[in-house]
Amino acid sequence: MRPVDMATLLYLGMIAVLLVLFHDGIEGWRWYVLGHATAMLLIAVLIRSAEGRTGWPGILRRWYPLLIFFPLFAEMNGLVNMFFPFWANSWLIQLDHALFGVHPTVWFETVATPALTELMVLFYLAYFLLIPAAALPLYGKKKGREFDNLMFNTSLAYYLSFVAFLFFPAVSPRITLAHLQGGPLEGGLLLGLLNWVQSFGGIHGGAFPSSHVAVAFAVLLSAYRTERKVFYVLLPFVLGLAVSTTYCRYHYAVDAIAGALLGLFAVALGERLFERWERSCLYPGRCLAVPRAIPAGSESGAVTVPLTEEKRRRHAGPAGSQTSRVRQEIE
Repeated sequence: MRPVDMATLLYLGMIAVLLVLFHDGIEGWRWYVLGHATAMLLIAVLIRSAEGRTGWPGILRRWYPLLIFFPLFAEMNGLVNMFFPFWANSWLIQLDHALFGVHPTVWFETVATPALTELMVLFYLAYFLLIPAAALPLYGKKKGREFDNLMFNTSLAYYLSFVAFLFFPAVSPRITLAHLQGGPLEGGLLLGLLNWVQSFGGIHGGAFPSSHVAVAFAVLLSAYRTERKVFYVLLPFVLGLAVSTTYCRYHYAVDAIAGALLGLFAVALGERLFERWERSCLYPGRCLAVPRAIPAGSESGAVTVPLTEEKRRRHAGPAGSQTSRVRQEIE
């Protein structure tokens, strides 16, 4: 298993256990538990059957996190009040006003124009392309380690955001501050597209922190470490996204700030955990041979741990195969 697999299975299992323990008020909680158990089983089967294979099984094995992030985000609609039956909106509104002297979502209305709104919506919609934009160059160049690292950092940003929703449920200023707004934003085609997307994918209660900003910053910082050109391409879109979440009234300004900090933390934590994984026996190709005293009559002083050369090559790729041949010659 790769780090993103372990993080995903851990999150799915943790939420399932929490639902069993704290399901009061959660409608259809058994279906959530069943869904998580099924997802864990399917992921385990995919890992076991598709690892190292070419074609669609191999592609699905590497890219499946993109298929699970958004359903897990959407399910928070029914889970945000698992622990606390109240909303933390008033604290966020007061903190916003204390920091900026105004309500930022309301202030933006003073500078809003249809053209500016369309630009902000463009930045907001770019969020859905950030992960593929950063991951595809790595995948195409066969940078497997960097690809796995990016996916792991991104998964941490998502899952930490979801856990934060459970402990700090908050509703968007689009609802709480509607009475202070002069009217809906005016835009064009992109604004209509965003409203349509939100009708399917928006959640009620996941304002703090902004998972959009957290994931965007995690992707951006990961790109800085792996593909500097991609970093510079994504930079204006990520910064624009951070502003657009408040401009478009989906988040308080402190949500975006907290999201950016969470993205930084996810990458810092992800890098450390990924390096520890690489140094452990869980990493393919490590802990293969254990030196021992040469028994009488034996021809070799190394006993190989049962990890086949085929499996080692499958995980490590061409470079790993060359290393394996050198190791064999030495042995």
